[in-house]
Amino acid sequence: MIYLNQTYELLAGGFHAGNKSWNKRHTEIDNCFKLYQLTEGNVHVCSDQDDFTLEKGKIYFINGSKLSKQYCKESFSTHWIHFLPKDLMIYQGLLDLPAVVEIETNGISFIGLEQHIDMLLNSTKISSWEYVLSIMHVQALIQTVITRLTKDCDITATSTKIYRLEPAMRYMHANYKDTIHLKELACMCNVSPNYFHKIFKQTFKVTPHQLHHPAQDEFRTAITERQRSNHKGDCL
Repeated sequence: MIYLNQTYELLAGGFHAGNKSWNKRHTEIDNCFKLYQLTEGNVHVCSDQDDFTLEKGKIYFINGSKLSKQYCKESFSTHWIHFLPKDLMIYQGLLDLPAVVEIETNGISFIGLEQHIDMLLNSTKISSWEYVLSIMHVQALIQTVITRLTKDCDITATSTKIYRLEPAMRYMHANYKDTIHLKELACMCNVSPNYFHKIFKQTFKVTPHQLHHPAQDEFRTAITERQRSNHKGDCL
């Protein structure tokens, strides 16, 4: 039996219309992965090196951690999703991608997805079956996009060291509010504390202690506060 455990956190999403007043620089809330499909106009998404123009009808994967700013010169409307994969290999693979990747649209559609996103994020009157179906609709789209990315981009080149670190990473994720001990994390991965610290920093560019600080909790809090805003799509 194989456990199919590729799951994702849906942080926010829906449909948004904006104009030239939409001009935002990178903040903590952008440290996730995004999918955009414009239905009208175009927008500009910038990294430190490049300015990308997102065009109507095309689907784009956005590596939010590499954004510097986003802006619109006139007006636009777009379907959008913010998400994070729970699987460490997929997360690190996506993190290594460029700021913007255009996705082949064949077989991918946002049509009807807005209602499922709204149900999951906002509805309190939803049956268990409706909830499960909505999750499946959203996850199917994300899964299809990531499958396309694995074909078009080399996201499988992530170091196999991540596999070795995964038990500790899962523990840190589940116990992010608790104090962690290097020796305990190293034991979970069957390596010495010194070696664990070395390969962890080589892989993630931060120490276990730096990564364990409640950044994820702060990020989720920021998302929640922004969702409470009366302006739908404010997280875009």
